[in-house]
Amino acid sequence: MTSLADRAVGCMLGVALGDAAGAPFEFRRAKDIPDPAPLFELAPLLSGLTHHDGRCKTACLAVTLVVAALVRGDPAEPSLHEVVTSLVETDHDGAEELEYLVDAAGVARPVDGPDQGFCLFTAGLALRTAVTAPNYEEGIRAVGALGGDTDTNAAVAGALLGAREGTRAVPVTWLRRLEERDEIESEAAALVSRAEETSKDPKSRS
Repeated sequence: MTSLADRAVGCMLGVALGDAAGAPFEFRRAKDIPDPAPLFELAPLLSGLTHHDGRCKTACLAVTLVVAALVRGDPAEPSLHEVVTSLVETDHDGAEELEYLVDAAGVARPVDGPDQGFCLFTAGLALRTAVTAPNYEEGIRAVGALGGDTDTNAAVAGALLGAREGTRAVPVTWLRRLEERDEIESEAAALVSRAEETSKDPKSRS
């Protein structure tokens, strides 16, 4: 059984390694966490700094909420269903399209064509991978093989798989080659510590 801290570190290492694994192929064809309610406001705000389309904010929110669930140790499939259903029911921009793309991205809808790089494609593909991939390495390799915006797609999938499995899921040979690994692990540990503080004292969020 992996700990919350280990899953948080796995999530951050997963982002870095997924990004690195996907970069060479980019644009080629082929429970101890505080209440997640603030994420509904914060995730879209952060996304809005660079992506003003409301659908991109929805994609960011969906990934953020599923990562939070996985870090808490919740199972992937029901967490994904709950998040996507709640976004559809609350009429978030693009939520129905995201619901479709969780099944269709990279299958019925190629991710290496004119729509490559679109946030909903990345989110749909990564969220499905979090549920279906047997392990981190196979998930990242499968995402990269689809082509398109491979470093972004693999980075988001890597975050979700790392959150799902913790650091033990990340191939040791990949970790050895990761630059600034110590800094990433240190930042992840600091985030866990901060989360634990805010869960005890919600006023410390400000």
